[in-house]
Amino acid sequence: LREAALAKVGGEEQARLRAAAGRWLLSRLEPAQLGARIFEVVDHLEAGWSGGDGDGESLDALALAALELRAARRAYADGAHALALRYLESGLAHGDRAREAVALEGEDAVHYRLLVELQLLAAQVRAATSGATVAESAFMELMSWPLAPRDRGRAAGGWIAALTLAGRGREALTFARAALAELGCEVPVRVSRRRLRQSLLEVWQEWRPLALSETTALSRCVDPQALAVLDILEPLKSASYIVAPSIYQMLVVTHARWTLAHGRSEGTSLNLVQLAIGVGHHLGQSDEAVALAELGVALARREDPEPVRIRVESAASLFVMALARPFAVILENLPKLYVGALEAGDLLWAGYVGAIGPAMHLEVGTHLQTLRRLSEQFLSEVGPRASREATVTATMLGWLAAELMGVDAPEPSFAELSAYGRCVVAANRTLVDLLLRRDRQALAEATSISETVEQVMFGSWVLPRIALITLVAAHRLGTAGETLDAEAEAACRRARRILQGWSDQRNFGHYHALAEGLRLARGGRGSQAVRALERARLLARERGCRWVEGLAAEFAVEAAAGAGLESYAAGARAAAEDCYRLWGAAAKLEQLRGAGPGSGEDSGRARTSVPSLPLDFQALLRSVAAISADLRDDLIVDAVVAAAITGAGADRGAVVLVREGEPVLAAHVEVSAQDESGRRSLLAGPIGLDDAQDRLPATLVRFILRTAQAVVVDEAAEDPRFADDPYLRRSGVRSLLGLPIVKGRETLGVLVLENRPSRAGFTVARLEVLRLIAGQAAVTLDLAQAHRALREGEARWRSLVDG
Repeated sequence: LREAALAKVGGEEQARLRAAAGRWLLSRLEPAQLGARIFEVVDHLEAGWSGGDGDGESLDALALAALELRAARRAYADGAHALALRYLESGLAHGDRAREAVALEGEDAVHYRLLVELQLLAAQVRAATSGATVAESAFMELMSWPLAPRDRGRAAGGWIAALTLAGRGREALTFARAALAELGCEVPVRVSRRRLRQSLLEVWQEWRPLALSETTALSRCVDPQALAVLDILEPLKSASYIVAPSIYQMLVVTHARWTLAHGRSEGTSLNLVQLAIGVGHHLGQSDEAVALAELGVALARREDPEPVRIRVESAASLFVMALARPFAVILENLPKLYVGALEAGDLLWAGYVGAIGPAMHLEVGTHLQTLRRLSEQFLSEVGPRASREATVTATMLGWLAAELMGVDAPEPSFAELSAYGRCVVAANRTLVDLLLRRDRQALAEATSISETVEQVMFGSWVLPRIALITLVAAHRLGTAGETLDAEAEAACRRARRILQGWSDQRNFGHYHALAEGLRLARGGRGSQAVRALERARLLARERGCRWVEGLAAEFAVEAAAGAGLESYAAGARAAAEDCYRLWGAAAKLEQLRGAGPGSGEDSGRARTSVPSLPLDFQALLRSVAAISADLRDDLIVDAVVAAAITGAGADRGAVVLVREGEPVLAAHVEVSAQDESGRRSLLAGPIGLDDAQDRLPATLVRFILRTAQAVVVDEAAEDPRFADDPYLRRSGVRSLLGLPIVKGRETLGVLVLENRPSRAGFTVARLEVLRLIAGQAAVTLDLAQAHRALREGEARWRSLVDG
C-alpha cells in the first residue's frame, strides 16, 4: 500500500514525505533501536534531502553525514561494501563544507572527527573493493591533513594494509619505517638469527607466566603515540611476512614489548599468536607455543570484535596448532573462519584461510577432485582481490590436483614471484614430480629453495612436507646409483634437521616412520625396513595421508622383494594401487600399473598367496549406509555400485536387476576423474539385457542368474565359460567378478565388477566384502519393492474412495 501510494504522488511530494518519515523515525527510536533500523532512517532522509524539503525542518547536512557514517559502518561490518561506499560518498558530499577547515586546522576544527572517520573508512572500503591504486588518492588526502597522532597511525596502518593486499609489500615496509621513525619506533633493516632468538626468548619469558586473568588485568593502552605505533605495526607484520620474514618476527617482538610497556590494545590477542609462531619455530617449544596461541584465542573471544577474533583463530589454526593438534581437527573450523573473513571484508585473512587451508587437505586424504574444486571456488570468490601469494597458493594446489588426476591442465606461470611465492610453487611441483617419479626434478627444485625455505615459510607445516620430499627423492636417486652433488647433500642434511623439529606424532609420525624405513633400506636391513615402512603406511592410512601411504607401500614393495618376501611385495603393490585409487590420483595409478616387476602380471603363484588388503572401513561403512538411505531403485543401485567400487577397487561396475521376470541393466559406472567421488555414470536409464550386450558380459550375467553362484575370473580370455563373450573379447577386460543379489531363495539381480588392466584383480577377501554389500542391496531392494507396492495399493484405494 505504501509503495502504491508513493507512486501516485509527484517527486517533490514524495521527497517531502520520505524526509518526514525519516525525521519521525529518528525522533521516536531509542538509541539501541536505531542501530537495527539505521538503513531505513538514512534512506528516507537521503531521499528527502535529494528532493528538497519544503516544510522548513530540513536536517542539517553534517547531522545527515554523521548518520550516513553510522550506516556505512553497519554495512561494512556486514560485508556489504558497495552499500557502505554509497553511504560514505554521500556523507563526504554532505560534509564537504567542513573539509577545508579540517584540512587546515586539524583537531581544532569543529567537525574534525566526523570528516576523518568518513575519509578513512571510505579509503579502506575502496581498497577492499577496487585495490590500492583506486584508494591511494583517498589515503594520501587524509594523511595530508594535520592529523592527531592516533589518527595518523590509523591512516598509515590502513594504507599499509592496502599496499600489502596489492602485493606491494616492499613499498609498505619503506613507508612504515618512515612513519614509525616519526613516532619513536625504529624498524631494523636486517636481523641476525642470534639476535632474533635472543629477543624472542626475552619477550616470551615476560609473557610466559601470564594466564588469561593476568593478561586481561594489564591496563589498556591510552597513550595516543603508543597506540599509533601499534596501529602501524599490526598491518606491517603482514607485509613483512612476505617480503622480509626475519623483520616480521622482530616486529612481533617489538609489538609485544610496546604492549608490555604501554598496555594492551585490540591487536594484543593476534600478537600473542604471532609470538607463539616464533616460540614454536625458532625456540623449538611446541607445547609452549600452543599454550601461548590458546591464550591469544581466549583473549580474542573474551574481548575482541568478531573480525579480530576471526584473524586470531585463523592465525592459530594455520600456523601454530599443527605442532600438537591433528590436521583433521584443525580443518573442521577453517570453513567457518573463511566465510567469517569474507563477510567481514577482510580479504587478506580470507586469502590466508581460503588458500593455505585447503593445502592442509593433502594431509588427510581429501579426494583430489575436491581439492581442485576448493581451489577453483577460492579463485572464483576472491580471485584478484586476494593477495598475490594467496592466488599463487590456490592456483598451484588446483594444478597439483589436476596433474595427479591426469587431467590436462598446463602448469601455471607467474610473471613475478616473491620469495614466499617461489617456495609455494616449488612445494607443489616437488610433490607432483616425486609421486610421478621425476626424482631429479623433484630434488633439484627442493634444493633450489633449501637455503631459504625455513626463513621464508617459518612456522608452516609445509616445511616437513618439503623435507620429506627431499629425502625421498634423494633416496631414490641414490639407490639408482646416482651420486648427489654437494648442494643436494646439504639440502638433505637440512631436511633431516627440519623433520626432527616437527616431532608431533599425531601429524608427522608417518613422516618419521617413512624416513626411518628408507634409512634402514639404505643400510641393507631389508626385514627391518619392511616393518618400518609398513608402520609408516598404517600410520599414514590412519591419518588419511594418501601420498605418504602410497609412497610407503611402494617402497615396501622394493624392500620386501629385496628381502625375498615376494608375497608381501605383491600385497604392498596392491595396497599402493588401492591408496592412489581412493585418492583419485589416476595419473599416478596408471604409472604404477605400468612400472616395475609384477605390475599386473601374474607370477604363477597360487591366488590365495596374495595377502588381502586392509580395507578403508570408514569409506566402506559410509558406502553401505548409503545403500539404505533411499527407497528409490535408481538411487539404490547407484549406491550399490559406488560401494562395490569402494570395497573392491574395480574400475567399472554394473548392476542388473530382474524386473517383471526380465533382466535389465540398471546402473553402469566407471572410475573417472570427472567428479568428486571419482566415478562417472555411463547410463541414462534402464536397458534390457539383450540390448546391453555391448556394455557388460551378458554371458556372465545369465550364468549367475541361472546358478545364483558368485564368480571370480582371474583372466577372462582363458575362462572357457566366458571367453567367447563378445563384450569381453572386444573390451580387453582381464579380471572379472560377478555376484548374485539374493533375498531368501530369490535372485533379485547381479553385481558385475571389472578390472581391465590387471590379472587376478579381485581377492577372496574382497569377495567377502562384496557379499556384505550385496546383502544390504538385497534387503533394501526388497524393502523398496514392498514400499512401491504399498504406494500403488494406497493409490488404488484412494481412487476408489474419491470415486
